[in-house]
Amino acid sequence: MSVSVVIPTRNRGGTLLRAVASAAIESPCEVVVVDDASTDDTPAVLAMACRVYPCVRVVRHATKSADWQAAAATVYQSLQGTHVICMGADDALVRGIVPSVERFPSAAVVFHDYWVANTTDQITGGVCMGYDAVTELTPTQMQQRLVSHPYASETGIGSAIRKDLLLWLTERQFWLMGPFSDAIGYAVVAAMHGCTFAPGAAAVFTVDEHGYGERHRTGGRAHEYHQAVRKFVDNVDLPIDVRAAICGKRGIVYG
Repeated sequence: MSVSVVIPTRNRGGTLLRAVASAAIESPCEVVVVDDASTDDTPAVLAMACRVYPCVRVVRHATKSADWQAAAATVYQSLQGTHVICMGADDALVRGIVPSVERFPSAAVVFHDYWVANTTDQITGGVCMGYDAVTELTPTQMQQRLVSHPYASETGIGSAIRKDLLLWLTERQFWLMGPFSDAIGYAVVAAMHGCTFAPGAAAVFTVDEHGYGERHRTGGRAHEYHQAVRKFVDNVDLPIDVRAAICGKRGIVYG
């Protein structure tokens, strides 16, 4: 198996090199940076990264996209890896994540724990998936986990998803769920196909109050995204209590 890393970015030149380096030193088959028409020093940063790390590939948009998540999804079909790790341009991967994913070549999703940091790179906490040892769950077991305790933890942060299932999410325009897209999308995939939980932090997630997720989870478009989540789970083959639990992961009322 092989692992691709995808990093969407726009005007994050100050943190982008750290993100790219943290991915490239893991020896994935490729690190694909999708630059959504940055106007800062991002092009220069990426030119340097390409010289240092041959695995880096840049896809640059000439004009800013209407939806950066939809724009990022245009590269998924061309990815070389069997599994995909998506990360933010202000986040970082922790050493060992790619070898961890490679241990589970058939896994639909490999979930890891992750650290949480602020914009000054201070670790302020962590999110644990709840397992001290590698744990593989069948679809039924994952559904039971969701219903019995709708953890807010399962997400794309520090996790890897099988490419064919990422394409399945893309066909259903999962980005319409906005800041909920990975948490809801990955949980649905895990509930339908099973998943693997690998203990140990695999990424550092930066919480930025000006970031896309923070601005839109409770802001003016929150109602729109909640509606998109409900519509998305309405159209998957899962029991109604599981759908409600998946919505509940992010405080969204289903029904």
